[in-house]
Order: sequence, then C-alpha cells, then structure tokens
Amino acid sequence: MRRIRALDKVTGDLVGIQHAKDKNEQTRRSHIYKCLNTSCSCTYHWRKKVGAKENTDPRPATFVKNKSSDHVAGCRYDFTEFAKDHRDVVYTKDDILHLRIQFPLGTTRSDLRPWIPGALSERQRNAANANIDKMGFASMDALLDFVNKKLGGLDDPILDEVVLHYQGLNLGWNELFVASDEYSKLVRRGRGKDEQGQTLPTFSIVKPSHAGTKTPKGNRRFICEPQEARPDKRLMEVTPILVCKDDFTVACLDQIVEHDDAVLVAARPYIVEPERGNTLYAYLHFTEDAQFTRISKSHWRHVIGARDQQAFNF
Repeated sequence: MRRIRALDKVTGDLVGIQHAKDKNEQTRRSHIYKCLNTSCSCTYHWRKKVGAKENTDPRPATFVKNKSSDHVAGCRYDFTEFAKDHRDVVYTKDDILHLRIQFPLGTTRSDLRPWIPGALSERQRNAANANIDKMGFASMDALLDFVNKKLGGLDDPILDEVVLHYQGLNLGWNELFVASDEYSKLVRRGRGKDEQGQTLPTFSIVKPSHAGTKTPKGNRRFICEPQEARPDKRLMEVTPILVCKDDFTVACLDQIVEHDDAVLVAARPYIVEPERGNTLYAYLHFTEDAQFTRISKSHWRHVIGARDQQAFNF
C-alpha cells in the first residue's frame, strides 16, 4: 500500500493518512499503521525504496501487510482476494494491485502489438507474451468499465494503489492519469522522456471541440478545448490535439464532437512550444479506437482563471 492510516502508538487515535514516500528510516516506527478501511484492523509496516542494483528490481517505498495480520472479510483493500475473482486481468505484488492492459499506449514501435513482424525486440516480445493465457484489458473502454464498476471510479483514492502492467512495464495509475484540470502534468509528461528517449505515455481526459486541418501525412486532427495551467512559472494555455488516421476512429470522434462529449485517451503527448505567445499544443497521436473511450461529462472540469497547477509534480 502506498497510503495508510497512521495511528498514535499510545492513544490509538488517528493521526492522519500518510504516504509511504514521505516516511524514512527515522520515522518508520513513529506510528501504528492500519488499513485505509476504517472497519479493518489489518496492520502494516513500512518498507524502504530499493533502487536498481545487481539483480534487485527497483521498487518504491511502500507499506507491507504484516504476515500475522489479516483483512476483515470483504475489505476492498484485500487485493489478494480481489485478484482471485478477476485473475484474467488482475494480479497482486507487494500489496499493490496490478491491472494487465493490452491496448497500445502510443504510436511508437514499442507500443505496437507484439505480433506485428519487426515491431518489438526479443525482450519486449517476451515481456508482452508473458502470461499469454491472461487476457488483460483489450481497450480503454473495457478498462474504464472495470474501474467504474469494481474500483469506485476515476476519482476514488484506491487508484493510488493501482499499477498498470503493459508489455513488461509497470506504470502507476497516478503516473499516467491526467485529469481535465491537470494540464500542467500533461505538459510535463510530454516534456519527459523514457529510457528509449520517447515521451511518457498518459491517460488524458480531453474534450474535442472541432475537426482541424489534416496533417502533412494526411491524418485527421481534432482540436480540443484548452485549459489554463502553469507547467512552469508562467501561466499558459494548453490545447490538446488528437491525431488519427483510421476511418472508423475518425467517425467516432466526429460523433463525440457532435454530442459535446469528453474522452479518456491513451497516447504519448508531443508538446509544441510557442515561439511567442502563451499557447502550448499537446499532440496526442493514436492508431486505433481501443486507445480511447467516451467519459462522463462530470469528469470534464474546466479551469477558470489563473489556477496554479504546479502541485502536480510528475
């Protein structure tokens, strides 16, 4: 668990909700740690962050369930039991819930389906084909449906405990997810790079407003509603632009524009910095309709005025 209830060691009173990354060797024993479910008395201990070293896999700091302690029956944070009921798409590791996804996170070669000849390296193919008997989520629509029905929805804090497993990579939900009022984070993800020098994937909530001109390669562009953000010190206007070429996907987006809907899209943002002015363009390229889904209009939260979004340090 990344977050936990911290209780006073003497009185047993709640001190607050604490995050594993904020603890250290000196403060690890300062409180009693219990499950986030107030009806559950399952206890935990803090485990420090371990970096990549020799044969040790890198892992972040976390709270680990004590072996002598068990969750109350039906506790939503008993991920081991939860995984048993959804083993085709879910597994647990270090008290973290892992969801397998099989739809692309972008349009780079490493994002392509593993069975496309020459798309992936041997290592990537092996990772992608691991647990081949486990289906995973084939589309963003299927993933969102699961989140809404089984995990309480996109605004539920339990998603901080969720990791997405994609072609051998483990990506924290909160690393990927960009809400409609977090476009500072969208820009920082687009400016960041992974080990292959590619921009970082996101699950971004955007609202297409109208179709734009075609790209030089003939792909369709859909201009999305902008949001104000502060990825740096200066207030900027961030405008996402969806880019696709599949005829079916284009038809779907035309309908989305017509109905004034928002979408959740998986893509790697490419940021176009302004030569002058204060508008940033975040291009989101995707190859198939499995990478996006309509989303409830309640998740489109328009930023009014100069809201400071520097708090999203991703």
